[in-house]
Amino acid sequence: MDCAGYVYVADTRNNRTQVRVKTEATPTPTPTSTVSPVIQVPGGAGLPTDTNADDKYDDVNGNGRKDCADVVLCFNQMSWVAANEPLAAFDYNGNGRVDFADTVWLFNNL
Repeated sequence: MDCAGYVYVADTRNNRTQVRVKTEATPTPTPTSTVSPVIQVPGGAGLPTDTNADDKYDDVNGNGRKDCADVVLCFNQMSWVAANEPLAAFDYNGNGRVDFADTVWLFNNL
């Protein structure tokens, strides 16, 4: 939003920017992630991503989609993820740790 109240929305899939008209209503703040920044998992193609804005980084290998390769990387790098990534980003089942149950959750939620 600019100082005049216009909202600009970037549509990266269609390579365009949409402008929303100014309204008199008070704008609703955009929710921000509560997860600390993530880093690239060894063997991944890029930074892990949260594909559906639920603060669970289900694209572990950073290729832009969730797929079986994420499950394999999650399993193979489980100890590394537990030691180096923010817990909230990879504790998919919410039990307070990164473990095999999170790999199972990731597989079941492809």
